[in-house]
Amino acid sequence: MAKSNKSTETLLVQLESLCTTDVQRNRYNDIESEHRVYKNMDRRIKTDDQRLYRVLHITRMLDTSLQLFLDIHGCRHGHSIGEYLDDLSRGSTPFLRLNVCLKQRFKEQIANVRNKYMHSSNQFPRENEVNALTSTIHECLQAVLNLKTS
Repeated sequence: MAKSNKSTETLLVQLESLCTTDVQRNRYNDIESEHRVYKNMDRRIKTDDQRLYRVLHITRMLDTSLQLFLDIHGCRHGHSIGEYLDDLSRGSTPFLRLNVCLKQRFKEQIANVRNKYMHSSNQFPRENEVNALTSTIHECLQAVLNLKTS
């Protein structure tokens, strides 16, 4: 997990560099807080619960990151990860649009996976599912941060 934490920290520094107001910096601090919780999960918690909490916190970090990115660019209309991905692929954005195929894959591999575990009792992700989710979140955040403003 050390490599993924470093990768996340690098992406977060890129996101932080886009923040120009105190409100944006405060929201960025919330994102960092989610990442700290994710990487410092209490090892005394039952393993199934640890993995569930990791899904919760890494997806909350992404959710707030996408929201912040869209707000910085003044083009947020949605209220969820899936809707933020829709916003990123619309033609009315001040940056290059997110590829529709990527958008769909991110919805399936992030939003749907998150929802599967957040909305179902007694369902717990396996370690490989958490790792795959984390990897896809890194890919998503990197793709979003690579969208160049026009």
